[in-house]
Amino acid sequence: MKKLIPPSNTDWEKHIKTAFTYKDNTIKFTITDDELKIISTIYNKYHTEKGKECDEFKSTLLSDELNNALEVSYNEIQEKGRLSKLREQLLLSANRCPFCGISATEELDHHLPKSVYKSLGIFSRNLVPSCHKCNNKKRTLVGIPHIYYDEYLDNHFFIAVTKMVGNALVIKYEISEDNITKEQFKTLSLVFERINLNNRLLKETNTFLSSFSISIEEKFDNFSEKGVKEYLLKLYQQFINDFGINDWRTALMQSLANCDDFCNGGFKDYYQSLTP
Repeated sequence: MKKLIPPSNTDWEKHIKTAFTYKDNTIKFTITDDELKIISTIYNKYHTEKGKECDEFKSTLLSDELNNALEVSYNEIQEKGRLSKLREQLLLSANRCPFCGISATEELDHHLPKSVYKSLGIFSRNLVPSCHKCNNKKRTLVGIPHIYYDEYLDNHFFIAVTKMVGNALVIKYEISEDNITKEQFKTLSLVFERINLNNRLLKETNTFLSSFSISIEEKFDNFSEKGVKEYLLKLYQQFINDFGINDWRTALMQSLANCDDFCNGGFKDYYQSLTP
């Protein structure tokens, strides 16, 4: 799971007014300056509270008609909507889904559901890019980490455990409690299980590791086990910069570098097992 930089919020008023007009610039829904001030207060508090649930976000000071209009305005963020450029910007903020690190970002997930917090329907900092699988699997999950705001997502908590069992490489991805609180561990573990991350990653791992077979073989032939370890640790450092400390590829390289049986020739049995 990867923390992302919160998107800019400078154009929020423009987004609302765009959503409230048709393409020919006729008014779809009228909003007053006083109502915009209330929404501004809500958005500012959302940032201050770092996206945590708050009754004020239910926007009871706004009319039901305006709240419903703000909720429905999310339709304008779809591919052919008037706010499709906002959608593109948010999806491009991450090359891969920040929850799984596997698939490209395809959808926007409301961190706080727009059905409850209607004023946040098109608020950029409440819209988190994700892949379809993650978004679908965690749809009913509440209290999940906020990809834009939860600082502990920068702590090292995602690890891989690898070992050779006979000729097979056994891999397990999991959440470590070492650098996070028990409550954070519980939350991350719940998300991990809900999106079925371990099983999904195992399918990706074999394909991913196949691309390093020749390089690992060359390191072993020239420098034995030490060369393989150094090569994997070099990739580990590179992946921290490229993907983040809690990316599965980063975790995998660190674990393999510490797997003596793999580095001391066991990788040959592993790669042979991948051959049809």
